[in-house]
Amino acid sequence: MEGTYSKYYKDVTQDEIGMQKLFKQFSFPKGISSHVAPETPGSIHEGGELGYSL
Repeated sequence: MEGTYSKYYKDVTQDEIGMQKLFKQFSFPKGISSHVAPETPGSIHEGGELGYSL
């Protein structure tokens, strides 16, 4: 909602249509992962405490 995702994925805009597209892709086959993934901008790897130290 603050713009980082839209910066990297131009088709997911910060309006109602873009948000609908984001929500439809979330945790859907070949969509957006429901957990931290390399393609999620700004994500912190959930590998225990080591993830936060990186």
